Amino acid sequence: MGRASEGGILLCCFRRELPPLPEQHKIYAWVGATASRFDALLSKTREQIAKFQEYLTALISAAVTGKIDVRGPGGESAGVDKD
Repeated sequence: MGRASEGGILLCCFRRELPPLPEQHKIYAWVGATASRFDALLSKTREQIAKFQEYLTALISAAVTGKIDVRGPGGESAGVDKD
């Protein structure tokens, strides 16, 4: 038996049962397919976050330059009390 360790635990002293090779191949394929779906989802999420950041930057720029009116109803400034 080898003396390889994983995560600081010595594995040589433990008996490890493995599923039959065909089942291992099925597990490997399932893990690969699942990982691919997660990778695609992560990629799409990152794209959406980047688009939202672009929209936010454009909105702030338009508000600061006066291209859009950000005053409340009746021409009041948002967040300012009339006391």
